Amino acid sequence: MQYGCIVNELEQECSTIDELKKVIFEGRYTIEISSELHEKVKTAKEMKEIEKRKMEKLIKN
Repeated sequence: MQYGCIVNELEQECSTIDELKKVIFEGRYTIEISSELHEKVKTAKEMKEIEKRKMEKLIKN
């Protein structure tokens, strides 16, 4: 449910692991966090609890 809520954007395109490591270590990236993150996490927790209750009910029957 939280997919796409946190996005890392590199300042340059990387085609190798070494290039990616260099960009990260040099801090040449930004992190964008969706304003919907907290609501999506809350919803995911609620859904997990519902599924947990369903499983417990199935096990008891």
